[in-house]
Amino acid sequence: MPVPPPNLLLQLDGLSHIVSSSRLGVAVDFDGTISKIVAEPDAAAIWPESATALSHLASRLPLVSVVTGRAVSDVMDRVGLDKIVYVGNHGAEYFFDGRLDVVPSSSEGRDALLAAFEYLRTHADSPGVIWEDKGISASVHYRTARDRKAARSTLEAALASAPGVERLEVFWGKMLLELRAPTGLTKGYALRRLVREWDLDAVVFIGDDTTDGDALSALKEMVSEGRVSGVGVAVLGEDTPEALLAAADYTLEGVSEVGDFLTWLDEAVP
Repeated sequence: MPVPPPNLLLQLDGLSHIVSSSRLGVAVDFDGTISKIVAEPDAAAIWPESATALSHLASRLPLVSVVTGRAVSDVMDRVGLDKIVYVGNHGAEYFFDGRLDVVPSSSEGRDALLAAFEYLRTHADSPGVIWEDKGISASVHYRTARDRKAARSTLEAALASAPGVERLEVFWGKMLLELRAPTGLTKGYALRRLVREWDLDAVVFIGDDTTDGDALSALKEMVSEGRVSGVGVAVLGEDTPEALLAAADYTLEGVSEVGDFLTWLDEAVP
C-alpha cells in the first residue's frame, strides 16, 4: 500500500488559489464520500453536514455535482438538493435544471449486459448478495453475504464462464462487482465534460473507490495540460484502492471529514 497523501484538513492554507478561482466547481462521489457505506444500498443517506454545505455552495458556485455509479434517479432521491448537477451511471446520465440527458452510446450492449447479469444471478447467488440492475449498468453487492470471501470467489468463477462477458466492461469495487456496456464512459469522462460545459477554471473532486480514480487521473491530466487548477481527494476507509491513493493529491478520513471540509469550503468561498 503506498503512503497516503497528506490529510487535506491540515493543508487548507494551500487552497487559496482554488478558493479564489472565478469559476470553481466541486464534484463529489456519493457512497463512501457524502454517504456512509451501508450494508443495504437502499439505506444510504447523505451526511447532514455535507448536505448543508453542498446546498449553500450550489447557490454560489458555477457547478456543484454529485458523480456516482448509481442511477441518476436513485441519487437524486437520496441527495434531494436543488441546483445540483447529478451524474449517474459513471457519466452516462446527467440531470440538471429539470432535464435528463443520457449519452446515446450508453444503451449499446444492453442485451449482452442483461444476459451476463442473469447468468451470474443463476450461478453465483447466495444469501446476503444483492443484485441491482441499473439499466445502463448492473451491480452485484456482496457486503452483506454470509461469507464475503466465498461470495467473491463464486462470482469470479461464474464470471469466467458468463456468456458475452468479454464484450462488457467489468469492474471490482468495494464489496461489489459491476458490469457495464463497453462505451468507455467513466467518471474521468464525466469530469472532463463538466469542466468543458461549465467552463471551469478550478475543480475539487472527492471520491473513495476505484472508479473515482478515473476522475482523479483525469483531473491530474487537465491540470498538467494547463486547463484547470485542481485538487483531487481520496476518502480513506475500508479497503481503500491503491490506484485511488496514487491519483490523489490529498486524503480525508471518512465521510465525517468530507463534511468538515465542505463546511470549511462553504465558509471560505467568497
